[in-house]
Amino acid sequence: TALMQLQEQGKFKLDQPVNMYLGDVRVQDRLQAEKPVTFRHILSHWSGLTAGAETKPLWGRELPKSLEKMVSGLYSVRPPETKWEYNNWAYGMAGLLVEKISGEEYEKYIVGHILSPLGVTTPHPVYPSAEMVELMALPYEPGGANGKPQPVQQVHFDVYPAGDIYLTAEDMARFLAMQLNGGEFHGKRILSEASVKTMHEPQFGGTYAFGFSVRKDPNGHTIISHSGGIPGQSSYMVGDLDAKVGVYFMSNSGAPPSIGEAALKLL
Repeated sequence: TALMQLQEQGKFKLDQPVNMYLGDVRVQDRLQAEKPVTFRHILSHWSGLTAGAETKPLWGRELPKSLEKMVSGLYSVRPPETKWEYNNWAYGMAGLLVEKISGEEYEKYIVGHILSPLGVTTPHPVYPSAEMVELMALPYEPGGANGKPQPVQQVHFDVYPAGDIYLTAEDMARFLAMQLNGGEFHGKRILSEASVKTMHEPQFGGTYAFGFSVRKDPNGHTIISHSGGIPGQSSYMVGDLDAKVGVYFMSNSGAPPSIGEAALKLL
């Protein structure tokens, strides 16, 4: 969403190479492929770059890598557009591109240009404040030896634009509502209708758009969705673009996406 905003402002084009905007931190094209890696490739997971992401102990002693250091280690393992592969590190690069193109730090940008206009008041969605830590859900796994939920270690992904955001279910529901309402929520326009339409279009013949899986339901409605999970935590976002209804839920015991699907059918 942040990159689509910047694209609307004419700051870049989706089919331009990302290396044009990364400065000294460049993606390594070890294959010398005919097609360079573009914004469209990284947002749709067709980049062909080294993929992955690791969870790290939230309270561990290891210092997190900077986005620059993470991106500088990415290199091509296949030409773009040859295979779809979900790539958290590529979305880490997307966060760095937001910083490079906008001139603002990542968290400051998404708060100022996306979350605050949506009416989200949670103040530190990337770097939780001390007050927020008291309210954070602790992670559990369902059913231990005695049938009771078992606590598990708190972890986070090693590349925050791809996996970590500290918000409430209502905060995320506001974001989903904007996506279902053509880029607008409660009179505030976050994205143009054209940008939202582009975000929901599957790329390169696949079933993934920009940040959303896309499918048709039995009624012929277009359904967008995204799930997330780390040990002891799960989330699911699903919306019906035709009926303009959606569901966002999160759990601290590994609840399955089928709960969201059932709720969407009821709506």
